This record gives sequence, C-alpha cells and structure tokens, in this order.
Amino acid sequence: MLRHVAQFYESEPSALIENVARTACNALHGGDVALVVAPAERMNQIQSALEFQGLDTREAIKRGRLEFIDAHEALDRFMFAGRPDPDAFDRVVGEAVRGMLARREASKLYAYGEMVGVLWDDGNEAGAVELEALWNALLADLPVSLHCGYPAESFERAVWTGHMEAVLDAHDETIPENLVATS
Repeated sequence: MLRHVAQFYESEPSALIENVARTACNALHGGDVALVVAPAERMNQIQSALEFQGLDTREAIKRGRLEFIDAHEALDRFMFAGRPDPDAFDRVVGEAVRGMLARREASKLYAYGEMVGVLWDDGNEAGAVELEALWNALLADLPVSLHCGYPAESFERAVWTGHMEAVLDAHDETIPENLVATS
C-alpha cells in the first residue's frame, strides 16, 4: 500500500534511521527503488544503517536502484523567497523520482524526505506546508510511498498558526519519535 507518513524524531534519531533503513531495504530487496533526500549527516547515518543491514549501497547506487540527494542543495534549487517553486520542484524532485521509476522499470519507489523538516526547523512552516502539497501532487500520479522526517523539538515549540494541522493533514499517518514501526 502506498502511503505518505510523517515521523517525528529527537536529537538522537535512532528510531527514524532504523525505520527508513528497514523500509528502504525491504523496497530494494523486493525489486523496487529507493530515494533518500536528507541533510548530509542524515544521509550518512541512513547509508550506514543500510550497510549494517547487509545492503551493498555502492552497488545499489551504481545500478540506479538507490539515490541520495542532499536536502539543502535540493532546497537551494527550488526555493525562492521562502516558497517552493512548483516547476523547479518538479525539475529537481519530480524528474529524479520519475527517472528512477523508468530507469529501473520498478513498480514502486520508497522515498525518505527531510526537506520539509529542514524548512520547519528553520521556522519556515508555510514553506513546509507548501512543499508537502507539492509532494502530494507528485504522489497522486506515481507509485511512491513517502516517509517525511520532522524534528520533534521544533514542531513542539512552534506557535499554533494552523500550519501544524496542515502538516498533519498532508500525511496518511504519523509515527511518534521513538517508535520503530513493525511494517
């Protein structure tokens, strides 16, 4: 089942990393593809977790089955004046997703994205909500499951503006900070 989930993580995001790595490994072992869009430190943590689970990440990358994109670099390419540009988002993220699906003829793509969490943590809640809407528009047309990461501390300290509700409504499910999902 394709879904869009949000997971909140603490300063030590071990449950998040375990969930992302396990789900990505399951997708890759099932013949699908995986995309990780995260800050450099998180990409390294996820790659290490994938390797710990026995995945040869270099081979998966070489075969076009696994791709890592730096979240900050991606945001720099499609955020203008604090807002995501839909066409630029499609060029950066949409083309990567469609390319992976077409290149490998995979039936599904598992994606982990932390760009929304970066925006939220930077205090750009409106930009995060707009980016979630762009992701949902992309998900509507493609066989993609998306797992979003949000820093729990910055989410908890945010002033209620309606953005929190919009973020929660953009997802099918939320996963608490310390929960390691079973599926």
